[in-house]
Amino acid sequence: MKKNKKSIILTIGSIIFAGAFPLIALSCGTTASKDNNAGNKDNNANNDVDNKDNNSNTNVETDIRKTPFDFASLEKSMSEKLTALKMLDEKNEKEKAAARKVLADKKEAEQKALLAEFFTQKDGLLEEAMKREYTINPKPQAIKYEDKAFYLTKNVDVTISEKIKDKYLENYLGETFKTRGLVKSTTANEKNTKLIIVDTENKTELEKYKADATVDFTKIDAYSLIIKEGKIVLFTKTKEGAFAGLSTLQWILEDSKNAAVRQVVINDYADTKIRGFIEGFYGVPWTWEGRQSLMKMSSKYKTNSYIFAPKDDPYHAGKWDEKYPEDQLNDIKQTVEVGHNNGVEFTWTMHPWIGKDNVIDLRNKFDEEMVKVKAKYQQLYDAGIRQFGVQADDVGNQPVELIAKMMHQLVKWGKEDGRKVKLWTFCQPKYEGTGNTWSGSAESLKEYQEKLPTEDLYMCFTGTSVLAPVTKHSTDWFKNNSSAKRQVMFWLNWPVNDPDYTAINLGPGTMLEGDVDPSSLGGVVTNPMQEFEITKVAVSAISAYTWNIKGFDAWKVWENSFKKIEPNAAEAFKQLSRHITSTKHPDGKSYWGVNINDESKHIRTEIETIKNNVSSSTNLDQTALKKLLDDMKKTQDAYEEFMNSSQNERLISELKLFGKSLNYLAKSIELGLEAYKSYKKAEAVSDPNNELKILTNLQAQYYATQAIELFDLSQHIERFDLLPGSKPVGQRKYVKPGRDYLIPLGQAIKDAVSKFLTATKLPDKSFVEEGIITGGTLTSSFDSFHENKNLTFGNDGNPKSSTWANRSGKAEDFYQLTFEQPINIFKVNLFTGNAINEDGDWFTDAKLVYSSDGKTWQDVPNGQVNRLEKGKDNNRILNININNVKALKAVALKNDNNWIALREFSVYGMLATKFDNSLFANKEVNQGVISNIENKDKVGGFIKKGNVFTYTPTKANEDITLNKNDYFGLKLDYISKIKGLTYKFNTPSKDLKVQYSHDQAVWFNLPGSTATSDKFARYVRVINQGETPLKFKVEKFELELVDQNNYSITSSDNKNDEASFSKLTVNAPTPFVSHNKTGWIQYRSSSLKEAEYNKLYLVQEPIQISNAIVTAEVYNKETKEYKEVLLGTLNKAINIFKLQNPNEYLLSWKVTYKDTGLTLLEVIKEKNNDPVKTDKLKAMLEEIKTLNLKNLSEEEKIKFELAKERASQLLKNDIGDQSEIDSVYRELKILSIKGK
Repeated sequence: MKKNKKSIILTIGSIIFAGAFPLIALSCGTTASKDNNAGNKDNNANNDVDNKDNNSNTNVETDIRKTPFDFASLEKSMSEKLTALKMLDEKNEKEKAAARKVLADKKEAEQKALLAEFFTQKDGLLEEAMKREYTINPKPQAIKYEDKAFYLTKNVDVTISEKIKDKYLENYLGETFKTRGLVKSTTANEKNTKLIIVDTENKTELEKYKADATVDFTKIDAYSLIIKEGKIVLFTKTKEGAFAGLSTLQWILEDSKNAAVRQVVINDYADTKIRGFIEGFYGVPWTWEGRQSLMKMSSKYKTNSYIFAPKDDPYHAGKWDEKYPEDQLNDIKQTVEVGHNNGVEFTWTMHPWIGKDNVIDLRNKFDEEMVKVKAKYQQLYDAGIRQFGVQADDVGNQPVELIAKMMHQLVKWGKEDGRKVKLWTFCQPKYEGTGNTWSGSAESLKEYQEKLPTEDLYMCFTGTSVLAPVTKHSTDWFKNNSSAKRQVMFWLNWPVNDPDYTAINLGPGTMLEGDVDPSSLGGVVTNPMQEFEITKVAVSAISAYTWNIKGFDAWKVWENSFKKIEPNAAEAFKQLSRHITSTKHPDGKSYWGVNINDESKHIRTEIETIKNNVSSSTNLDQTALKKLLDDMKKTQDAYEEFMNSSQNERLISELKLFGKSLNYLAKSIELGLEAYKSYKKAEAVSDPNNELKILTNLQAQYYATQAIELFDLSQHIERFDLLPGSKPVGQRKYVKPGRDYLIPLGQAIKDAVSKFLTATKLPDKSFVEEGIITGGTLTSSFDSFHENKNLTFGNDGNPKSSTWANRSGKAEDFYQLTFEQPINIFKVNLFTGNAINEDGDWFTDAKLVYSSDGKTWQDVPNGQVNRLEKGKDNNRILNININNVKALKAVALKNDNNWIALREFSVYGMLATKFDNSLFANKEVNQGVISNIENKDKVGGFIKKGNVFTYTPTKANEDITLNKNDYFGLKLDYISKIKGLTYKFNTPSKDLKVQYSHDQAVWFNLPGSTATSDKFARYVRVINQGETPLKFKVEKFELELVDQNNYSITSSDNKNDEASFSKLTVNAPTPFVSHNKTGWIQYRSSSLKEAEYNKLYLVQEPIQISNAIVTAEVYNKETKEYKEVLLGTLNKAINIFKLQNPNEYLLSWKVTYKDTGLTLLEVIKEKNNDPVKTDKLKAMLEEIKTLNLKNLSEEEKIKFELAKERASQLLKNDIGDQSEIDSVYRELKILSIKGK
């Protein structure tokens, strides 16, 4: 074969820089010889074909698309600068982990040295110790310091009363000693410090200390801790009191800088019986390691209860009557043991009403059901659990008499046969509201209060609403609602975030009011977050409050908690938490959680002042500006410090995304205010030609560009860390730290600086090929709708809205899409019911049917669309292949009791190729031909059955005549993979070629009369490439495809190296997420009509910037030339690439990523011929040729070189839109001034 002569120009371009990130540019052009005599007579607007293939006798495929870029050379040329910039700009996660390990080892060595030094420092320390007041939380009820001190000895003689002594208390004492390197002595020595834990029944010892041990030991967990004259004496009546006293001793030891301790007497007790946390949120339950971690830390705050009640644990709910399997029971046993070692009781609860398929039946099978209930509790009692509960919340009305009978039996059971169950908890259906509310009436609550056991049982209550603070009003109301005068166990729905995973709540317990009467309050448990490590902030507040209500100082407890949670990064953790406390709804108006207002409280005045300045376009208040900027820099430093110094990997993972977003937000505020200051400075200069004004304006635009980009980035950090089962599901969740004050400030600054800068804005819709159909006219057998949820909500493109019929469904009820013209359908979106995973409001049995004439209906293959079980994904996306469809409907097969709802009914397809059906005897013909000859219908048609297309002549069966460059053929619905093609003509000719193409721009010959697989095509044609006309008949022409997938998009990240990513070719929110770190994804236009766009937006995940290389295949419609171009890299969230030549089309684009993975959130194509002005950039390149950069930092020098090289590439290859040209110019200008 005589090949086309091609000159391939490979220009290894530059490492470039735009905004704050590097780009790469490379172009590869090819110029193919052209047949000047070729002429097309195409009457089909969709088939503007350029015939490129020479007249050849040999069928050899020459695919110029496969000309590879020299990536090795490219990487070599860019590696130095990219590596240097990366080293300056970011740290690898593994390196950070390694750095944390080094830091941990260093801190451990320092700690050992301090412990060793603890006992060696002596001189002058007693006087210092006598002035020390210890930080202790919870605050003791009474503390009395003496102006005396003594030295602790390393070895301590320990004596514990036999009545109180057990292995768990001894273990806790051992942990207490470890805080300062104390050791229990093996042999008593009169010089050793003495620690004595005394049972209050020892009247002799109590008499010795009666002047100090003044606490009422009948109070809850009461103890007296006396540290005097070389002794630590702890009096208590109970083991629980001993744990509490040792917890206080831990605070004292940890707050001591050396072995000198001040003499102090503490008389203390708890205000409430229950202090702790309840795992009662919806979503993914905690891990066992998480539960244990919380128990260990919370014991420092005298927490004594962990209530196990996760809604999604099957053995708590739906499998309430089944015993735990051995492996899970072992997890429970281990966790119970951790609790006992820390004085925290594991309280296991059952919710036998919440599992819809297995609800306890007390009405009909009381005795049988109680046998199962007791057997379940016995299994857990044997595992070590001593506190239990029953949940009946969120299930509606229940038979009170029978539930009361059940609870009386259980309380009694807990005391029988030697059992020692300490207490029971119960949550009734009416658990919120001081009056008659949605959950029930005050009278129904009263009935439970008076009929349930009054001893050893605590009832739950959430206050005046589900999301209410702990107040005197609500707790007193609960107590006084019945004659039983019960103390309430307050279930506080804070900091729980299952209503809104965009938030985490790290603020103080300011919703815990100090005037609550302890006689009304049996305890408080916090319903926490799915993130167990950061939940520790709230648990510390709850436990401190419930121990000493009047002595509770929310902000002091909050300030001190971070040292206990993460001592390696306490200050950094606290600084970040100052700005992450909101419980506001994402709309910023209402509250989804307990109404608190603590976020950014320390700089709120300054925030409001500066926000008013920028909103009213006045000069910035300098005092407020300084304090605000100091805090923003402190917040950025805190994020780096926390990520580098924290030794708690789980805590890092829970806070990382919120910290990253807050870091970007703080930086955007800092840079935005720099931009605003520069703008106001330039505004003060009246002369528009003043050089200082021009440069200051450029500086304002330079900072504004970065500020806007960072603000947008901060608002698009998605919670990809959420586990399956997290609720609400089916929604993208972007973290929102700083929601109450910093985000509004950042938005106000963005609005202000945007006025003097053209910001990047994504087009509303993407350019798509003419003829693509995504919807039709929706009709239904339903004509009345609930709450005005009419049919418009059924195909409005919003999967959250729904049309809801005002009656139950009947057989033959339907929803129907009708199309103006027949279409070929590839995909159907059928989102049923009123919410994702909730398919109850859909037909029990239904199917999809279609019609080509609106009269006769056929079943869609595999088109059953029956109601799905709760929890299953009812966003049905059906990949189908049906042709010539005039109407499509979902039809019910039987009557239903439920009202029927539909959220989305749409399709993805293309207009069917038109043809005159009357010309064919065979009525199975369902697809016409494409051709550039007149009367193309007389050429014949095709019968499509499944994956096979078979040519069929017309009734007349006339000879086909093709003149030079005439053709006829087949247009597939999309790019498909060929399995085989067999053809035979009655008059063979070497000039009669069979060819295929992806896009009509480049054609390839198919070899022989039988073509095998591995060819990708959207068009297949027969063409005369000779000089003389050819007359022939087609005896056989049969094309078989591998499958019906769409190969417009292919990727290396799939099992067969092929994939259907139609979501990237239409406006859909689903991202492409690579499974591998290295690979590629390529999109091919499937017609010249579709390739008419010249501007491409690639939006990637902001927290996963890939720096992937973007290449393109470009076709010039005037010169008929084809070239390959490297557009740049994906170096930021929104990446824009534009061909400036209006005659150039984008035939394809390809993204190649290495070692980073790729998450493409959106791809938008646009046809945009706005002129791009490059004069200033050209002049700038000349100006900086000999510039000395001595005053720039290393990072700035790299950025300057990147920007310079990108500028050269943009100008050389006529690529880049105006925003990038301007951005690179500003970068060069500002850095050149700084360099001088």
